[in-house]
Amino acid sequence: MQRPANKANESETPVPTTRLAPSPTGALHLGNARTFLVNWALARQNGWKVVLRIEDLDTPRVKPGVIEQTIRTLRWLGMDWDEQAPLQSTDLTPYREAMSKLARAGRVFPCSLSRTEIAEAAGAPHDGSGESRFDASLRPSDFPRSFDDEGTNWRLVVPAGDITFTDGFLGPQSVSPAKSVGDFVVWTQRSQPSYQLAVTIDDHRQGVTHVVRGSDLVDSAARQTL
Repeated sequence: MQRPANKANESETPVPTTRLAPSPTGALHLGNARTFLVNWALARQNGWKVVLRIEDLDTPRVKPGVIEQTIRTLRWLGMDWDEQAPLQSTDLTPYREAMSKLARAGRVFPCSLSRTEIAEAAGAPHDGSGESRFDASLRPSDFPRSFDDEGTNWRLVVPAGDITFTDGFLGPQSVSPAKSVGDFVVWTQRSQPSYQLAVTIDDHRQGVTHVVRGSDLVDSAARQTL
């Protein structure tokens, strides 16, 4: 369980908030249902606000009728929520604005290299999760300082060093995204934000203070902390 920083209003104590965030790519499987139940139970036990957010940006895999099916399943399992966020796909403006800020700061760059080219590049070993590490040596020499969504991938410049945070279940964590995945995609050639960017922006916008996830997603927690 990660506690992300909430900077929406640093002068006030944020309302403890968590989210249930299923993706409508198929029937809710047992592992996700278990995580959602633990998340929901912790929220209700501790008085947290619960936001339901349907993460539908993986458009090639989104299946008709699954959103309604997922909501019915969550309710059948006894879960409820205090707020339902709009579908991510209905408004990409917040993600484009974030990309523009990152571009102005020199934190992102367009990349047309294929997965094969990245995997074959020297110093780009496979991390075992289906994603090849993007080494810093593959970055372009100059970064554009404006975001132009022309149907190409954009990657985040990942700094060297460890990202440290405290997980409520696992305790202190230290992860180096630079070593595990390198510069990862934050905007896709489908003209949509990647999961890592979208979830970070949405957690901030929706005031999420507590994230409950599987232990296999500790690396994602480190990426989203960047």
